[in-house]
Amino acid sequence: MKILNACWMVLAVGALTLGQVARAEEAPDAKKGGHGPTVDQILEKMTTELKLSDEQKPKVKAVLEEGQKARAALKETAKEERAEKAKALFAEQDKKMKALLTAEQLPKYEAMQEEMKKKMAEKRKKGGS
Repeated sequence: MKILNACWMVLAVGALTLGQVARAEEAPDAKKGGHGPTVDQILEKMTTELKLSDEQKPKVKAVLEEGQKARAALKETAKEERAEKAKALFAEQDKKMKALLTAEQLPKYEAMQEEMKKKMAEKRKKGGS
């Protein structure tokens, strides 16, 4: 009887593990352990909203990817320094992004940034991460 129970336990754990692996494979674009949209999702929104040219898209994507890597590296930074460094990273990314955009795209980009700031502030008020 103990052997039968142990077999069922192994089968149950195996089924749960396979289910988790299958779900992870179904969502290959999802960021692992992260929050918020992926670089590709941000790029898609920016392409739609700002009407990025084919020439701008790879440059914007490079800036977004660079920013994502820099923010990931911040997790290794002491908590006391993290906020200040994050602010500097966002400012640098914003500067690079604005250099890539046209005069017509800039006001739309700035409006998108304001919208993002409001959403983040609301999320913090609600106790989200």
